[in-house]
Amino acid sequence: MVALGASVTLMGPKGSRSIPAASLYRNDGIEFLTKQPDELLVRIEVPRAADLSGRLSEAQAPRCLRFSGIGVAAWVDLDPQGLVRAARVVVGAVGSWPMESEEAAKVLVGQPLTDESITAAATAAARRAKPLDNTDFTIGWRKDMVPVYVRRALVSLLRPSSPSDGAGLPPAG
Repeated sequence: MVALGASVTLMGPKGSRSIPAASLYRNDGIEFLTKQPDELLVRIEVPRAADLSGRLSEAQAPRCLRFSGIGVAAWVDLDPQGLVRAARVVVGAVGSWPMESEEAAKVLVGQPLTDESITAAATAAARRAKPLDNTDFTIGWRKDMVPVYVRRALVSLLRPSSPSDGAGLPPAG
C-alpha cells in the first residue's frame, strides 16, 4: 500500500482521520503504528488504476513463523520513451516499519530501467536497511538480501508477466 501511495482511514471515539499509508508506521519496534489503541482501520484507499499508470512488483523471501524475512514492493511510472517518470521502492521486514527508499527512487527517475540503474537503485535501497533480530534469518543475511530483492522487483517490472528475474537466491542463514 505504501508503494502505491494509498491512504488509510482510522475511526475512533474522537472521529475519523485519513493519513497516507506510509504515515501509519513509525520507527519504533514496540509501538510501531501511529494508530491509537482505541482506533480501528476502517478504510484503505488506493489511487484509481487510471491514476496509477505505472507498474507494481513485489518480491518476498520465504516466511518464518509470522514474520517475513524481507519484502520489497517497487512501483514505477514510465514515459512513452521508457524513462522513469516516478518511482517508489519500499522495503519491508528489515526495520520496524516499511521503509520507502527515496534514494532508490532518485536514482531511477529520468533513467530507463537498465541493469545499471536497477543495480544503483538496489544499492541505494540497501543503505538504510537495518534488520531487527526478530526472525530465524540472520541479520547479516537479511541485510545482504535487500539489494537482491530490490533488484528482483525492479527487473520484474521489465517483464511484468515474469514473477522473477530467474536469479537464484542464496540460502537463508
